[in-house]
Amino acid sequence: MSAERIDVGSVDELKKARKLVVDSPDGPIAVFWHDERPWAMANLCVHADRELVKGNIFQGRVICPGHQWAFNLETGVCAERERVQPVYATEISESRVSVVISGS
Repeated sequence: MSAERIDVGSVDELKKARKLVVDSPDGPIAVFWHDERPWAMANLCVHADRELVKGNIFQGRVICPGHQWAFNLETGVCAERERVQPVYATEISESRVSVVISGS
């Protein structure tokens, strides 16, 4: 199984912006800088296609700006709704942040 790495930008760029969107074969991915590391999940909410990058992070969860569903940054789980937002692995190499897309 191969993996594709999508360059997000430098660590400093992501730290400054705090959240960015990158395009991927899976669709847009929101990348967040939180707790001194990058996190990534599908940008469009599984509930109503709202952009999660426009939401806020509170207690390790991304709050959707549409209906305030809260998705765990690590697992994508919205415990209150029993729904899961797709999440992606991230890597830092040579001060660059990448999102890892699993392939076949």
